[in-house]
Amino acid sequence: MRGRFSSRLRERLAERSRERGYAAVMVAILVPTVFLGMAALGVDTARWYLEIERVQKAADAAALAGVTYMPADLPAARAKALEVSSKNGYTNGAKGGLTTVTVAQGDAPSELKVTVSTRIDNTFGVYIGTPHARITRSAVADFTAPAPMGSPCNIFGNEPPSQPGAAQPSGTALPASPFPNCTSNPQFWAAIEGPATDKVQGDRYMTKTCVSGSSAGPVYECVAGKNDEFKEEGYFFAVKVEPAAVGTPIDVQIYDPAYVYTSVNCTSLASSGFTNNMNDYTTTDGLARYDNAYSNYCSGDYNPGFGSIGSNPPDTTFVLRGQTETNDPRKATPISGCTKQFRGVATPSANSLKKSSSSYNQEVSRVFHQWVSLCTFTPTAKGDYFLQVRTNVSLGGTPTPNNKSSLSPMVYSGNAAASAVAGNDTTGQGLNSFALRAVPTNTSMRSQVSVSGFSRMPILQNASSSTAQFNLIRALPASRGQYVAFDFYDVADGAGSSGGTVKVIAPADATGSIKASSNVPGCKGALNGGNYTSLSNCTVNVKNTTHDGQVQHMVIPLPNDYNCNPSTLGGCWFRVQITFGGTVTDFTTWDANIGGDPVRLIE
Repeated sequence: MRGRFSSRLRERLAERSRERGYAAVMVAILVPTVFLGMAALGVDTARWYLEIERVQKAADAAALAGVTYMPADLPAARAKALEVSSKNGYTNGAKGGLTTVTVAQGDAPSELKVTVSTRIDNTFGVYIGTPHARITRSAVADFTAPAPMGSPCNIFGNEPPSQPGAAQPSGTALPASPFPNCTSNPQFWAAIEGPATDKVQGDRYMTKTCVSGSSAGPVYECVAGKNDEFKEEGYFFAVKVEPAAVGTPIDVQIYDPAYVYTSVNCTSLASSGFTNNMNDYTTTDGLARYDNAYSNYCSGDYNPGFGSIGSNPPDTTFVLRGQTETNDPRKATPISGCTKQFRGVATPSANSLKKSSSSYNQEVSRVFHQWVSLCTFTPTAKGDYFLQVRTNVSLGGTPTPNNKSSLSPMVYSGNAAASAVAGNDTTGQGLNSFALRAVPTNTSMRSQVSVSGFSRMPILQNASSSTAQFNLIRALPASRGQYVAFDFYDVADGAGSSGGTVKVIAPADATGSIKASSNVPGCKGALNGGNYTSLSNCTVNVKNTTHDGQVQHMVIPLPNDYNCNPSTLGGCWFRVQITFGGTVTDFTTWDANIGGDPVRLIE
């Protein structure tokens, strides 16, 4: 037994020795083939993932850069996308045609699809029959530019007549046949408050302080006495130039550009001594221009909420900027000669407007209730030029000379700080209201230019009427399937205890589920970011006790059958009707956009 056991043991040991030899042989065979091949594949795969990330980023960047030209200019969108893709290392046709970049419209007219494809050489894969790998990635971006607000016309706000014989049009600057929704009396003014004015008074973005609460509760986005929504840049208005008006000089004019305290209904200057021939700037219509409460000349500069005229009237700055590919007006270059500042006046007197008086102030008379030219510029391309308005920049630059050394200048030009990112003055207190218009030297081009609010729109209503209706936002057919979203801040200050309503009205030329002959369907609203609820007749009930210092949100879905006529600047405008129980006297800030973020990746 012992011998048999020993024999079996020797056989097993010999077998194990042979197995170890076989294993050694197999390892020797597999290491340079399978295992090294797997290692090589791992190295190349890591390179593929790195290249995939680079290609995707290039496609994303190209789509985002090019889509801002959509839907109007696909060739420009393609050129910009190819340029950005090349800057990121992927030039169409590079590597002997092995790198391709294709740019095309997406599923919707506002979309741009960019596909980047390139071939890379494998380092180790060549040894196992995989010498190359092709990496292809796509990105789709959608663009809805901030839609025009407030006006389809070449005027924004009310348009009082110019002084006969002045350089400006003696009547209206509107075209001979204006769009049906254009008027010289839309019953609102553009407006802006000084930084030291309390936010609860209606200016959502230019006011820096929150001095007091509101009858509706804490003021929206105010923390520790500071306005968290304060915008250093103030507000922008868009001067849109259609292709036909390119090359035509355009005079940008401002009505009543300086803050000159009058009270909201212009009663503070009432004087029995006024005449029609008041001064060199008002020779025929002094009574209407200066001494008529609630007239269409009354822009209503006042100091809301402080109970007095105040000692720090705001200085108002206007800067006209050129175009920008990013659609960010803050990055647009100021146009030379198109920067002016207007000094605020806290306590003017009636005699300061009378040339026959020893107190006559020529400086005030030249700008008060007058159309003043900011500058004349000649557009070199179609699209938007941006007018920046702010009250947080100290006076500087060159004062406009006058013939009395004792008078403080009212107008300053060329202050470099006017276009700086940050302002340098937060002391101005009060509300300055004004109007704007863009007047082509060729009168036939007046329908080819418009002035509108850009993204945010501050307006004052001080008409002696309980109902006001104005254009809100332009929604083109390309936005079908998206939605109109807008906010209005601090509405109903002038509504009294009875309150009022804010109603959205469909474009006059709209067809489909949204049409002018019926109510706007699908509207929803929410107060201060609360839950959205359906709105009957697309109407919100507003009161001082619910909306003072608060933000009302509204959303309007644009169905897939939404349509309107975009062939003119006057088409496709949603309107707002505000109805109060008494006289409309209210400063409100409006925000509007279509489809959420204006530029975004969707694939």
